[in-house]
Amino acid sequence: MSRLTVTSLSDGRLQLWVSDPSVLSSWQVSLDPAAAWSPLAAFSPGPPDSTAVSAGHSPDGRAQVWAQGYDNVLRTTWQRASAPDSGWLPWETFLNKPDITPPVIGQLSDGRMQAWASDRDFTIWSTWKVSTEANAPWSGWSEFSPGSLGVVSAAGSLSDGRVQLWARVFTKEGQGYDTSGVLMSCWKAAADPGSGWSPWQIPFAPELTSAAGGDTNAEVCAAGQLSNGSLQLWTVSSDGVLHSTWKESTVSGSPFTAWQSPFIPDPGSVDDVTVGRLADGSLKLWVLTTPGANGISTILTSQKSSTSPSASWTPWASIGTVG
Repeated sequence: MSRLTVTSLSDGRLQLWVSDPSVLSSWQVSLDPAAAWSPLAAFSPGPPDSTAVSAGHSPDGRAQVWAQGYDNVLRTTWQRASAPDSGWLPWETFLNKPDITPPVIGQLSDGRMQAWASDRDFTIWSTWKVSTEANAPWSGWSEFSPGSLGVVSAAGSLSDGRVQLWARVFTKEGQGYDTSGVLMSCWKAAADPGSGWSPWQIPFAPELTSAAGGDTNAEVCAAGQLSNGSLQLWTVSSDGVLHSTWKESTVSGSPFTAWQSPFIPDPGSVDDVTVGRLADGSLKLWVLTTPGANGISTILTSQKSSTSPSASWTPWASIGTVG
């Protein structure tokens, strides 16, 4: 479950949310990729204390946020209007499905959101906006096909608009469940938002391995689209290492590179990661460091040094602490 999430506002600026467990937020003060961000502060309206957050946006740019409470109730709020500085509606229960993980949000090729979540038995469920109208209802949860047991981790958009989804593999053994932590992946068969999905690729290629023999269970993931449209994926393994792989080209079906392990620049031991696309097409990345002896974690950020998809990343900078 992710404590960090980010999405685009209607004018192209990014807004970040953090579960502290109170929900905090920060946003770009202008579209300039080098512009300052607002101080990290309590998000209003404030939900009950939360264990995780996720976010997405409607075709008109209206942002929506979900928060998983300690009571295991999934709640959501969204902007009242498409204006980037519009207010937010009161929190409400999302589709009233108990004991489900906070959703992973993907953007279909027509701009609609699709959400995936896993229940306590690790069945993957999905729901989507029924039309591109901003106030359109959600379809209601249905079991995701192709079916497999897992915990959903990330969704990203390929260069042709298709969505690719990642999840951690779970295997049922007797009356219990066991997981190898291996990533699996599936993707839209075509750019048509109503198209079917490929079978699960188990394990996702390239498979995450460790030359040092360390633990490579994929705890959390984030996916972002580079300026040329190709997709980059990050994962945090359970030993706290940040890894990354990316599409070798924008050609449909092109493979992912070998994992860069650790990701460069290396932020050290981390627990979480999220990524957003700036208005100029470059990516900005945030990580949450592993808590110190005092229980405090630092939020670090890095971004592409230019719009070139092959540009280096800036050194990590702190934007605040949570605990």
